[in-house]
Amino acid sequence: MTDRNCNRRFMRGLRLLSLPAALLPLATGSGAQTVAIPTANATVVALRFYEAGDEVPARDARTYTTRFDAGSARRIYTELEFKHPAPNQPLEFSVECTYSNEAAGVNGGPTIVFSPDPAWTGIVHSNGWGWAEPGRWVVGAYQVSCSHQGVVIAEGRFEIVPPAATIPSLNGGIRLIRFYGMPAGDYPAYEARQYASQFEAASARYIAFEVNLFHTPPGRLVVVPLLCAYRRADGSEIATVDTEIQVQPDWQNTAVTRAWGAAEPGFWTAGKYTVACTYDGRKAGEASFEVI
Repeated sequence: MTDRNCNRRFMRGLRLLSLPAALLPLATGSGAQTVAIPTANATVVALRFYEAGDEVPARDARTYTTRFDAGSARRIYTELEFKHPAPNQPLEFSVECTYSNEAAGVNGGPTIVFSPDPAWTGIVHSNGWGWAEPGRWVVGAYQVSCSHQGVVIAEGRFEIVPPAATIPSLNGGIRLIRFYGMPAGDYPAYEARQYASQFEAASARYIAFEVNLFHTPPGRLVVVPLLCAYRRADGSEIATVDTEIQVQPDWQNTAVTRAWGAAEPGFWTAGKYTVACTYDGRKAGEASFEVI
């Protein structure tokens, strides 16, 4: 999908670097320096960030920012805007963007492909990198470097910030809820769980949820009573599970798991389901899975 209407709002922290002359539709600087090429002279004029899931929102529905909540962030999208004379012929080029945070072990990112029409004089496009489900970003600052053929053309930075504390007694909250399938019996060991967001109706038995909490060591035993409900897409409730978590004084992150279903396949029908957890009557976190 190509963003055709150029938004002229600039993002603070944007750094545009020099490009050597090449037969590519790219240029750098804020209009001061360009790269002469046979087909077009293009200039990077803006670098922006927004958060979304797998579906890219329309441009007027995007919230541009450089700070994202660790509890809700899914994929972080980089949006680049170019200005250029009309190329008068079909044109395509790509830009590779890398997100890096050494402490978090992150070094990857999206490739953004641009295909301006022959009559266009500007193009905006974006692509995202991250996860379909929220809660997997590590808190910290991420450097973003966008390049073409190994030459950096723009740089920026965004931050993943701690979620709001939804469990005051712990000064923390739910960082992540994820799912896995299991048969009857004991819960599988942490490293043996096969996490997924889709399950087959023909084989699904128990579908377990795992709640991960973020917090600092409380210095005392803290009991966190969570009430988690399985719900269908229409909001009707299938089951409610009491999930009491005992957080030890020196624990920094805590996880607990519970499950609902049946010992034999056939319990789950196709559709979308949500597990929503509350603390003291207030929403603490939720996540969804699908049975196909």
